[in-house]
Amino acid sequence: MRTLSISLGMGLLTSALALVAGCGQDDSLDLSEVPLAVEDEKADVFFPGGSQFKWVRPSVAEIRCVRAPCPTAILNDVNLAQTQLSYGYDWRALKLSPSQQSELELNAGKTLLYGKYANARMSGQTVQIYQVTRANPRVSTQSVDSVDVDRYYTVKATNPSCSQPPCGYSAILMNRQQSEQWTDMDLSRLGLPQNARETLVGELKKGSAYVSIQSPIVQPVVVTEAFRSYNAEPLPRN
Repeated sequence: MRTLSISLGMGLLTSALALVAGCGQDDSLDLSEVPLAVEDEKADVFFPGGSQFKWVRPSVAEIRCVRAPCPTAILNDVNLAQTQLSYGYDWRALKLSPSQQSELELNAGKTLLYGKYANARMSGQTVQIYQVTRANPRVSTQSVDSVDVDRYYTVKATNPSCSQPPCGYSAILMNRQQSEQWTDMDLSRLGLPQNARETLVGELKKGSAYVSIQSPIVQPVVVTEAFRSYNAEPLPRN
């Protein structure tokens, strides 16, 4: 069972999901005193209980709350069985155009995000927000990952020059830094055309795309979803 790891507790989450929305009109997020999120060389190193950067998968569940300030997102800390409420996103580190930010906000539930939790002011209160430093939309609409059962990884080819599978990949479990070795990845579940699959494989070899799987025991591992950077070129349609 997933746990809610912020101090507001499970009661607030239950109320937020069950009651009719009653947010006020003054619940805008104030980021004026929040330092810009900047990754450093230790950003990918996770220490349980710390305030380091984390990979999260936003929930698509609708939030309804009793009174302002109102949470705007339920964030799943991947591979940690932890769920946290966020009262807003801080996208400033990505240097987005207004249209890019609007698109990412609208489709946050379809992304895998990297960043860190921080405090900001909303409706005169201190609330928790999530500062995004990497945004990665999902690749497939045919296959759907499940944060409750899937495991999320950064991957990189052990031999980038390999052109004939099995090529071998080094995989690191997000938020846990546990390493695994895979013989290959089965991308068939994603339903991508050949050229799109080849492009994705090239990015996975370089470590610039990410995957979710259900079991690392059976090789090659079956990919349930893949995630690419929001500013990557669209995949070929053939």
